Amino acid sequence: MRFLAAAFLAFFAFTAPAGAQTELLPGYGDRPLRGAAASKGAVIYSHGLAAVAEATPELPYVLDTLQDAGWDVFRLQRRWASETLPGSTAALADALRKLRGEGYGRIILVGQSFGAWISLIVAASAEPVHAVIALAPARSEEHTSE
Repeated sequence: MRFLAAAFLAFFAFTAPAGAQTELLPGYGDRPLRGAAASKGAVIYSHGLAAVAEATPELPYVLDTLQDAGWDVFRLQRRWASETLPGSTAALADALRKLRGEGYGRIILVGQSFGAWISLIVAASAEPVHAVIALAPARSEEHTSE
């Protein structure tokens, strides 16, 4: 009986919608966010595909420079179980809209590998962004027919 309960829980844990497995977190635990009114804008960092359940919280050094220059840095934490191109792209677009709703006028999308790819897709299809920094964007076969 315990096996059936565990299998049931595992099934639902791995089939949860992408939004439930994605969080927009502050980029730095030791550096407070300034807020929309006091910062130059927001930066959303999207990591590459994680080989383990969750990507590490380390950020590329370019984000240190942006944070030191007055930008609020956020990290879009995506779980490996939800890593599909449509789901991850939608999660990033949702994060962009959330920060716009909080009053951030300028938003920079930064991504590494798969995160760079979804940043480019969102910048091309969603509302305008201030800039995109794409670090080694990985091309996805799912999105090459458009």
